[in-house]
Amino acid sequence: MVVGAVGTTYGEYAYWRGWVRATFGVGALLLLVVYAAGGGLGLLLFHILNGSPTSATAAAADGIAGQALLRTRLNRLHVDESDAASILGSIHEWLIGWMNTRAKRTVERRVRGLGDDQLIAQTWDLYWTHIDPQEADKAKLLPLHTGLRDATVVLRDQPVDAAESRGRLRGFCSETVARHHLEPSDITDV
Repeated sequence: MVVGAVGTTYGEYAYWRGWVRATFGVGALLLLVVYAAGGGLGLLLFHILNGSPTSATAAAADGIAGQALLRTRLNRLHVDESDAASILGSIHEWLIGWMNTRAKRTVERRVRGLGDDQLIAQTWDLYWTHIDPQEADKAKLLPLHTGLRDATVVLRDQPVDAAESRGRLRGFCSETVARHHLEPSDITDV
């Protein structure tokens, strides 16, 4: 159970808790159930194979060995192995993907609700706060900066014809929030 809980960063937990509290509660509970069931199944498998463990240490070792059995590579079971390397890994990845998708949709709705001036301010706040020009690859940073600057100019000067610019700024804000696991308090209400 502990392995599953620490297999995810604190930033991800805070991101899900902040944006999709109910989804986070259900997802975290399901992750704990999956890993607890895995440990219990592992203990049961080794109990059947080896008899009753004689000590708490032996029981813990049996549970860990059972977890190892559950993490058996799927291709050995003749199941198509995509990105996840085990049955538990597959379930873990699905639950993480579910929580990320729900959170990202919530972020996108919040960003779509920003007015043009708020969107411009939020874009540059995220850019200067979470994109470090000193460490970033200059070749990749210049087109991003130029694109955001041009979108800002169009949005301010020609708001009627600014759908593409608005979309570019919204996309940047949503992706930055998701990539950096930012919480709702990190989105300013200018």
